[in-house]
Amino acid sequence: MKKKTFLQLFGWLAASGTVSSSLSACAENSTSSATQTQAIAKPETVLPSSSGPATTAVVSSSTVTQNPAATPTPEIISTPSITLPPSTTPPVATATVAPTNPPPTSAPTPTRQPAFTPVIRLVSPAHSGYYFSFAANGGLVFYAKPPDGTQPGSWVMTFSNLAWNFITPGFGNFTPDLTLAALTDKTAGTTVITELATNKTLATLQNRASSTIFSPDKKMIAYLLRSLQQAGPEEPQRFDLWVANVDGSQARSVWTGLEASNLAWFPDSQKLLWTGRDETNKRFGLWSKSIVQSDKTQPYVTTVIDSKGITAASLSGDGKWIAYWVMLQGSQFSGVWLARSDGSQAKKLDWMGGFRWADTGDLLYVPVRPEKETTSALWSFQPTTSQTTRLTDPAQLPLRIALDQWQVAPGSKSIVFRNASNNENSLHQLTFRP
Repeated sequence: MKKKTFLQLFGWLAASGTVSSSLSACAENSTSSATQTQAIAKPETVLPSSSGPATTAVVSSSTVTQNPAATPTPEIISTPSITLPPSTTPPVATATVAPTNPPPTSAPTPTRQPAFTPVIRLVSPAHSGYYFSFAANGGLVFYAKPPDGTQPGSWVMTFSNLAWNFITPGFGNFTPDLTLAALTDKTAGTTVITELATNKTLATLQNRASSTIFSPDKKMIAYLLRSLQQAGPEEPQRFDLWVANVDGSQARSVWTGLEASNLAWFPDSQKLLWTGRDETNKRFGLWSKSIVQSDKTQPYVTTVIDSKGITAASLSGDGKWIAYWVMLQGSQFSGVWLARSDGSQAKKLDWMGGFRWADTGDLLYVPVRPEKETTSALWSFQPTTSQTTRLTDPAQLPLRIALDQWQVAPGSKSIVFRNASNNENSLHQLTFRP
């Protein structure tokens, strides 16, 4: 079997759950999703001193009398009459009474919060939602033909209101605020950059309908253009990496290589990341490139991770981490890896499966199932602590994702996935946090 064919087959098998049981599932070092309420300790009460009030002494012309309230009662001693001048008569001492100790305030009764139970619900009918993603406000963006048979196009819905709102005909990529769209036309072989509010065309790219992505600041676009001149269907495919201003000006190729994919912008809109090989087919891995023309300190291109068999890679939202798949490199190297975005601290993880970054910085993943299991679970991995947490229990909530098609919603409380049950390909929402 050709290598390329094997990769495609393996990707399908892994996502559909038929991978051999030799791919072990993650150990369930899970953290319960139930909220544990700690008992509130009663504050320690410090009581004032127990000594009685001060004794008041009165000096008269014939006797010295102590306050009868003092304990014990002093003996009265007769003394000669003493007459003091008015100016030297001492003032009467006033006793200071210590305040009565207030009763201690009782501690509030701790309230145990009920455990949250993950739920799954249908959000898009069968065979209606394709090419789905999320807008910054949490809206689900997808391409569909409505059930009533009206014009197909791109739509958006919110989870609080599942009504479809029309965006534009066609499909493609959008800026997170849904102000710009890069709509592909496979028939014409173009990508049209459109300002959605005015329906104004900013640029028409002759890029054979290549998937075009916007920089985070919405000022630039980038795409991988597959060359028409290929050595053969089973040979490595040639690609050029193109960048341009959002209006199509200053379009230029910044890299040429083989088998390029997984293109992504860094958050600063200054660099790009992708996987591929060099033109000689001798260097493999993850690459990055500064596209700031005035920056002369950056090399032409940097190999972030030098490794064969990298088939998928994903950059975290803050641009600090990269998760990537390595395949066909033996048991020592094949699997899911994590590294800093500069290539440092690379390590192989102890689980295998599809993964997506959450905006909390966690890496959500669905482990490859053992051969006899039919449902999956959703897990979370924290890069800085390496802590893994199981978010759903397959015994209580069956999760069946078709071909690893799922996305994490903003807020990291739910995902949307294409359901694999009954081949209906409908979109479902899994909410795993309150």
